[in-house]
Amino acid sequence: MCYESCDGTLQSLPIGGTGAYTYQWSNNSALQNIAGLCGTIDTMEYSLIVTDANECTAIAFDSIVRPDSIRAIIEIPEDTFGFTPFLAEFVDSSYGAYDNVYWVLTNNNDPADVQYFDQVATVQTILEPNNNMYYTMQLLVIKDNNFCPDSTSRIIFVEASPMLEVPDVFTPNDDDVNDKFMVSYRNICKLKGMIFNRWGEKLYQWSGVETSWDGRTLAGEEVSDRVYFYIKTVAKA
Repeated sequence: MCYESCDGTLQSLPIGGTGAYTYQWSNNSALQNIAGLCGTIDTMEYSLIVTDANECTAIAFDSIVRPDSIRAIIEIPEDTFGFTPFLAEFVDSSYGAYDNVYWVLTNNNDPADVQYFDQVATVQTILEPNNNMYYTMQLLVIKDNNFCPDSTSRIIFVEASPMLEVPDVFTPNDDDVNDKFMVSYRNICKLKGMIFNRWGEKLYQWSGVETSWDGRTLAGEEVSDRVYFYIKTVAKA
């Protein structure tokens, strides 16, 4: 059935002659039928001599034909590396007499993050991880009835682009709602911030991505409601 399988069989059915038959195959088997034959070349020739009780003989020839091999191959036309949002493209460049194509894209850090694509020659998908991430694309090609499968895989890396979102306003009135001036970020490992009033006087400064401003000066004094200015310096991971 498959290129590397050894499931070939040859059966004989002698007619006529006298008495019991004996069999002599070219592979030295003395059985009436032979099995477990491998196609070590594209066409493997066999011969059979059948002899009856009177030493009369008949000869027959047949062959085992090896089918074409099936090889799963993934091509990535662009890059195996990119920044989010990254358009990943995978092309089925397999060869052989296969009928069905199955793709599985897995997030290497999150086994539950899986995408399936069936019976398509090209897969295009946009990857937008929040953190730097490796993905593995697996390709399975197979003949009908689940014969002769072959599979392969490729790995790509997607780097999360740095993101920094700064709020326009906050209300430090101790109601546990929006009480601190803090940023949302992604793929940032260092952050320094300074707060100034409208006259350029520095009121507060901090260092660290998890730090925030509670509306007080470095001396601990509350500032009044008004517009303030900030400078933030960031470094991506």
